[in-house]
Amino acid sequence: MTESDPRTVASDAASRPESEPGDPPPDTPPRCARYAAPLFAAVPPPDALFRLLLVAAGALALYWLIRRQKTLRAALTADPWADPRAVDNILTLAQDQRAVFRLVGRPTDAEPALETVCAHLERRALVLLSARDAATWAGRPVRAEFRVTVGDSLRFFRFDSVVLRCAAGESSPLLELARPVRLEPYRRRAFPRIRPSRPEVAALGLWRLDPAAPGKGGGLPPDPARLPAPLFVFRPGAAAGIRLDNLSASGLGVRVSRDATPPARCLIFLCLRTNGGAPLALWLACERRHLTALPGRATALLGLRISHWGRVARADALIPWKPAAADGSTPPLLRWTLPRTAAAASLNL
Repeated sequence: MTESDPRTVASDAASRPESEPGDPPPDTPPRCARYAAPLFAAVPPPDALFRLLLVAAGALALYWLIRRQKTLRAALTADPWADPRAVDNILTLAQDQRAVFRLVGRPTDAEPALETVCAHLERRALVLLSARDAATWAGRPVRAEFRVTVGDSLRFFRFDSVVLRCAAGESSPLLELARPVRLEPYRRRAFPRIRPSRPEVAALGLWRLDPAAPGKGGGLPPDPARLPAPLFVFRPGAAAGIRLDNLSASGLGVRVSRDATPPARCLIFLCLRTNGGAPLALWLACERRHLTALPGRATALLGLRISHWGRVARADALIPWKPAAADGSTPPLLRWTLPRTAAAASLNL
């Protein structure tokens, strides 16, 4: 029989099983293809898909920018001196430098401020050495003011606290001051003070300024050759004499012997080294602002305000006296201290 024989075709048809109810009709695509067809039908064309992706990317970028703006605003408005690490760093500097803490009571308190020195830190308190009997300060709320040296600059801080207790120490009365959780930086003067390094100070001398001495400018001597021997002289490496402690455009602080009695008005010769240039030699007429002696130290701090100044090329040259500027500054000192002040301000505690 040939392939086209009707009997062969009939035999093949008889050998096939009959279709069951529910079976798909012949020539129907597979079931998975039928289920996936609606999904593929929902996919937009390529240009619409691209626009959808752009909208989603823009929304994500906008969300990221909003979150970043909120983070930056929070960082700018946050109080850096409420950070416990920053407070601990400053208090550790105060301990290492044996900083002076000035305790001020309520405005109604008749007792003057109490000068103390930071002896050491405890977990909950600062232990301070007092210059005088402080038994009446126990339990009193106070405002504490102190300063520390950061780089070449003096930084001033204050905080509110309570004197926890007072006790008798081996050589000076002791106070325990509650440790602060926040510090408040502030400036005491119009011009920030710096602490020059010893190599920067080439010469320093102090004379008594006699208001009745001849010369212009209220008794200011024009000729250094006629001056008597200085009361105090700075000599590098010498333990005695005076030492420059701090300097600003309007004044300076010098360390003198604890037993010294400096005059109310004095004449200062100060020579400062510059960066590769000629030294800055100045004569300064100064008025005494304070003389502070602190416990545990062999020296006292003499604070001076500059009233007149004169720059000379040589120490024995005639002094061209000029008054301090209207804001109290001495222009040559202002130019010398500004770069060092800016360098210290760039330090981040």
